This record gives sequence, structure tokens and C-alpha cells, in this order.
Amino acid sequence: MKKTLTFLTFILIARHQSVFSQQSAPTIPVKQQTIVIPLPNGQSDTLLLDDGDQDKTFTRVENPPYYLGGDSAWTAALKRVFGANRSILKRDGENSIGTCELQFIVTYDGSVVDVAAITMKDSRLAKILIDFIKTGPKWHPAVQNKYAVKAYHRIKVDYPEPIAE
Repeated sequence: MKKTLTFLTFILIARHQSVFSQQSAPTIPVKQQTIVIPLPNGQSDTLLLDDGDQDKTFTRVENPPYYLGGDSAWTAALKRVFGANRSILKRDGENSIGTCELQFIVTYDGSVVDVAAITMKDSRLAKILIDFIKTGPKWHPAVQNKYAVKAYHRIKVDYPEPIAE
């Protein structure tokens, strides 16, 4: 009888171990979405979206957001804005001369929200720049680990533009 009990115990233990070794942790399907960002040159950039990171706002990222078209497009857009508002900026005089630093959030789809002036807060320059960024085109979103993410962005704008020597 002792041999039978030992044998039965061995079978139960072996069966118990084989059941657990066959079970694996349930896999949760990862739903990866993509977002297509149209670029000014007629091409597009496809980025991954992570459902878990859409509520987070990053302060540091691998690739920060940028104005579509790059620095040259940003400079050209600022020249147009300054040209269209030259008389307003002239009337504001010294209050609108200097470096205005702005902070805003670029969302994962390139939309710009929460635009605020860090310096020159009460100047017309700050108000014009805030309006331009709020109503302007979408930006290229920040990228973290190959995913488009929502991120803070700071930018400095000089007025009048520095003269190249």
C-alpha cells in the first residue's frame, strides 16, 4: 500500500507540474495605431501611437517637436507675421523689442495647446506670437521610442530680428 501511495503521489505531482509548465501568462494584444504627418515637401511621416502615453505630457524627449518645414519655414513664417504686424509693433515701441520666450504643448497629432509667454508677457509682441502659434499650422510632434508623444516645447523669438554680420 505504501508503494501505491508513493506512486500516486508521484503521478499527482508530475501531472500538477506539467499543467503549470504548459500554461503561460495570458498575452494582451497590443493595439498599435499610426498617425500620418503630412510634410511640406509633399511627402509624409508615419509615426506610431501608444494608447498608454496619450495622456502623459513629456518634458524631455529624444526628438523634440518642430515647425513643419524646419527652421527656414519657421523664419519665413515669422517674417510674414512681423511684416503684417509692423505698425502695431512700432506703436508698442520698446515694450516689443527683445527676446520673447514662449512655452506650449505639441500634442501627438501636431496640434498646439496651452501657449503662454514666459518673458515679455504683457507686450504686443508676445500677444502676436501667441496668436500666431495658436492659429498657425500643426507642428511635427515629439518622438519618444519611435512613438509620437505630447510634449512641452519652448522657443525664443527675437524682435527685431538680429542683423547678420
